[in-house]
Amino acid sequence: MFVETVCVAIIGTDDDAGEVLSLGFNLFPADKVVMLTYGEGKDANVKRVSRELPKSMKVEARTLTEMSFEGVFRAVSEIKSDNPGKKIVLNTDADYRTSCIALSAAFVNGIQAIGVLDERIIAYPIMKFSYYSAISDKKLNLLKLIAEKEVKSLEALSASAGMSLPLVIYHLRGSKKKIGLDELGLITCTRRGGSVGVTLTPLGRLIVNGYVDTESEGKRKHGAAHAIALNKK
Repeated sequence: MFVETVCVAIIGTDDDAGEVLSLGFNLFPADKVVMLTYGEGKDANVKRVSRELPKSMKVEARTLTEMSFEGVFRAVSEIKSDNPGKKIVLNTDADYRTSCIALSAAFVNGIQAIGVLDERIIAYPIMKFSYYSAISDKKLNLLKLIAEKEVKSLEALSASAGMSLPLVIYHLRGSKKKIGLDELGLITCTRRGGSVGVTLTPLGRLIVNGYVDTESEGKRKHGAAHAIALNKK
């Protein structure tokens, strides 16, 4: 069965971006290229790189709303949503400045990432981990509450969640059998005097905003809807 392949790449000012993309097509032939652009001269960069690609190649350009982990994760999530049933390949080395961000976006979304090593294209192993498979509804609710307002104490979080303090601590810290939000790298706990404050890590915020792929489509959509609601406040 034929599956259309979409190549995604961040395009900056690298002179060899077109060459890197073409090298990638040798290992993963693509039907379409989606270029994520940023900075001044982004339109000129897209035109320059496009001239080095096969004339039959479909090219789409999207401007990153911000050059950050969240901006790239959001763009990758939207591309996946806009191309259901298609194979997504992310070329991480078309722009060396953002290669680490691109690789991270591919990793957490279970997308095939490719790069360049010694002028050869390499395919990074795909290791997909669904955070939602490890996050119960109660843990997800706690993340949303932490995202909505500053949590200055566990007692305050307990009251907002309508959950007993021991149960809140269990979900945050985990146990020998169950991993907690802290160990998952989604929150940071900071002691301030006699209280413990809780904040989201960058990955925790990406989870709440729905920019990380999940096994639960319903939860992903709910997370995205929640992010929109938060942005309107």
